[in-house]
Amino acid sequence: MAGNASELPVISQIDLLSRLDALEAENRELRAIVEKLLILNSGPLAELQELQDAEGEEMGAGMAQARSLQRHRALCVFTGLLKEYDDIDEGKNVLCSKIKKAIEREDKPKFEASATAHINQLFEQMIWFDRRQVTFNKAADLLGISKTHAHRLKQYLSADSRFAIVKDPHHKQRHLIRRV
Repeated sequence: MAGNASELPVISQIDLLSRLDALEAENRELRAIVEKLLILNSGPLAELQELQDAEGEEMGAGMAQARSLQRHRALCVFTGLLKEYDDIDEGKNVLCSKIKKAIEREDKPKFEASATAHINQLFEQMIWFDRRQVTFNKAADLLGISKTHAHRLKQYLSADSRFAIVKDPHHKQRHLIRRV
């Protein structure tokens, strides 16, 4: 899990929330700019420009071509701005969704708490039944959990100083949990 390059770095939940608020505020500002550009391109100013173009036709073809070229350039700039806004907006939406997922992951209960409880219970059970070592399957039976869940405890058992994980001398693929 830790080696995955696509994961976000470890950041506190408060930092993530403040970044999310900043991104949303910037997104609102960009939306306001785009709306102003839309109004300028389709509102009364555009109608005035059309009237001026009509007058320009009377004044001469050269003047009308110049104004047409200006409108074309403005439209190209506007279209470019809209594309940039869409790209920025999409990138921010992806980043916001990643931040929200990271916050949700942080809120989920960790496996470590239940693992610690299982390890303590296993240690007590091994003392109670006077067992020096057990297989993972026997540990699952003692704890009342599935064998798969018992195998997931391996990393926590190896980190605990009360236990050692050793290979079974009589079986190639089996590991034993030994009480130290």
